[in-house]
Amino acid sequence: MSSKEPLLNIGGAIRFFLEEKGMSQGDVMRATGMERAYISKLINNGIAYPRKDTIEKIAKALGVSAEEIIHKACHLICEGK
Repeated sequence: MSSKEPLLNIGGAIRFFLEEKGMSQGDVMRATGMERAYISKLINNGIAYPRKDTIEKIAKALGVSAEEIIHKACHLICEGK
């Protein structure tokens, strides 16, 4: 891993929980009030390090904790995903 690669795969973790919960980006958009383009960019790792309150809002919409998202994000990096 180069020094420019993120240490967490937040987008992958959010994608994982979306699939696990059977939810869409639109569901998260409606629950959080965030724009779909921003959510899409986040899920596709266009934003490597979102703000803590952003992760918390998305976590709440997904019915998980922010810690669960961060934990999964760390594991995805360790697994090379």
